[in-house]
Amino acid sequence: MTQVERGPTARGFSFARTRFTLDDARTRGRALRATFPRRALARFTQPDRDPIAILEQQNADRLTELVPIRIGRMLESPFSYYRGTAAVMANDLALDASTGLDVVVCGDAHVSNFGLFASPERRVVFDLNDSTKLPTGHGSGMSSDSSRAH
Repeated sequence: MTQVERGPTARGFSFARTRFTLDDARTRGRALRATFPRRALARFTQPDRDPIAILEQQNADRLTELVPIRIGRMLESPFSYYRGTAAVMANDLALDASTGLDVVVCGDAHVSNFGLFASPERRVVFDLNDSTKLPTGHGSGMSSDSSRAH
């Protein structure tokens, strides 16, 4: 039996959550897999994009005096570059297939951005601790536009 309930309030947000029995979850998963096979996730549509323009658009909302520092950090290593270009990746994935399942999107998902927390139910939970920009997006990837990430 499927239940919808209000989840605990976390960081000022209250989330509705749906609980499925194991059998319900398996049935829903098989139905989704029938209409959206795993191989659909392997397809990549190369977007026509200018990564520099995407980064410049991002920089327009940043403190002007800090932009050169950000760019300098991105030049240090490929890892630093990829950490600073989540918007480019979001743009790249925006055209790809979507499962229709919304997930929390964290473009900076490395081990330092996770931690252990106490829940209102007095349980220890493992969760993201860097929640400065966590939109929801579709389960195939992430997007920087409001039609796919909300």
